[in-house]
Amino acid sequence: MPCYQNGLACADPPPPYSTNDNPSERLTRQPLQNAVRYNEYDQYRRFMIEILGFTFNADFTLLNEALCQSSRTDIATTTSVLSREEHRELLHLSQLTLTAREEIKGVWGTLDHKFPDRRQPNADYEALASKIVKPAIQWSTNSARFDSAYVLELISTYAAHRCGPDKRSTATPVSQRKSNFLGFFRRLGLRGLYHDFVAPTLWNHAAAIEHVASTDSVKTILNGATKRYEVEELGLLKVYKRDDHDLSYLDWSKTAVFLVPEDEKKRIRRDQIWATP
Repeated sequence: MPCYQNGLACADPPPPYSTNDNPSERLTRQPLQNAVRYNEYDQYRRFMIEILGFTFNADFTLLNEALCQSSRTDIATTTSVLSREEHRELLHLSQLTLTAREEIKGVWGTLDHKFPDRRQPNADYEALASKIVKPAIQWSTNSARFDSAYVLELISTYAAHRCGPDKRSTATPVSQRKSNFLGFFRRLGLRGLYHDFVAPTLWNHAAAIEHVASTDSVKTILNGATKRYEVEELGLLKVYKRDDHDLSYLDWSKTAVFLVPEDEKKRIRRDQIWATP
């Protein structure tokens, strides 16, 4: 499969965390100080593509071709888009999301979202905010359904499955909703209710794909895998849009604010608007 970035054929990308500035200058068309910002987003995007590809059992050989990294020797290109170093980093961040969630779970912030102890310096939480939450805010689509709270939920699942094929049916947000409720609703003959229960999660995944897909090829591969999963695994020929959230969203929404307060979130979005050519 041809590999393109911004309409041009591309070579293999630099290793993760590279200081090579050329991709940043080419893709952002912003001053050099934005190179670090782009690299943070690029790494975040790769984490998300890995989890989304695993969730829907995408063809990772094709994904690596679309990402121009088929020849990289530090990646198992038939099963992953990440190197071992990146897998270790993702596991660490995933564990941090769970720790942060537990710290504020069941605790309501005040109206100005000043959660207990968040104002104290914490290097781990600052890293989580910088590498996951802020890129999700900064580069989010216009879709109101997709936000940093949902990103945190997706990242958190990695600690449980680590993209192991034997965990795909039990440890992703989609599979958990399927395993918990599909048989129940089928026995009651309430197929429509089952659809309404899983549809918000599927739409969030679709928004995530739109958000992180770096090329049309990546988007096509992930969307195709999603459609096959919906039909073959969920028995859904069509998924109708649902705008409601499930119960887990509240905890993740509070966690996102805990990591990046609303005033900082507004500033990030404002700066991104001004930085857009």
